Amino acid sequence: MTSRLSWSDLRLPLMLLLITALAILSSSVRLVILAITPETEFGQFDLFDQRYFLNRIGMWLHVLPGLLFLVLGIVQFMPAMRRRSPRLHRWMGRVALASGLMSALVLYWLAFSLPAMGGALTIAGTYVFASWMIISLIAAWWAILRRQTALHRAFMIRAFAIGSAVATIRLLGILGEMFFDISFQANFGLWLWIGMSLHLIVAELIVRQVFSVTARPVPQSVILPHPPER
Repeated sequence: MTSRLSWSDLRLPLMLLLITALAILSSSVRLVILAITPETEFGQFDLFDQRYFLNRIGMWLHVLPGLLFLVLGIVQFMPAMRRRSPRLHRWMGRVALASGLMSALVLYWLAFSLPAMGGALTIAGTYVFASWMIISLIAAWWAILRRQTALHRAFMIRAFAIGSAVATIRLLGILGEMFFDISFQANFGLWLWIGMSLHLIVAELIVRQVFSVTARPVPQSVILPHPPER
């Protein structure tokens, strides 16, 4: 009989869903718009959205895998998934890792081929954080091959933090325009660095917690005594 999911199983996925909801929703809407809008009508959108039409193939290769990475990442961090379906967890992890790598690698192409809102600050941030996400994903893959589960989890947390930061960047831009009259498009590079940095700081705090739990000594009360010598 399958036991019910506990609050501890749902707490982290629900928190991640709350953080990434804006990114998942906006990415899904943009994919639909990208699919149904002819090239002759993209001028009706603002500069930020027009970039999606300047390189349709690149945007599909970036947004769709990125969306898949976020959705699978939320499920992968469910403790119940790892406990009850380890084989499904491994296969979903492979798909999530490949999706994250593709989404991040395509950013190099997009940063080179599309006009960068925010100028050099945006270009530099794109290369820096895309590289860190790629390094984190490769390190996570290498760690799990060596059965270093805690290290694998730590690098996946870092990669997910970078991939989900797009929601925070958008939120910061909206708040900046609403309360401080700061143009989101003109200062996109600034919000990019702030949003990514905030996510990486939180990720490192979570990673410290992961390692502190895994490194915690086993209480003496649960250590079986040695059998008496004869």
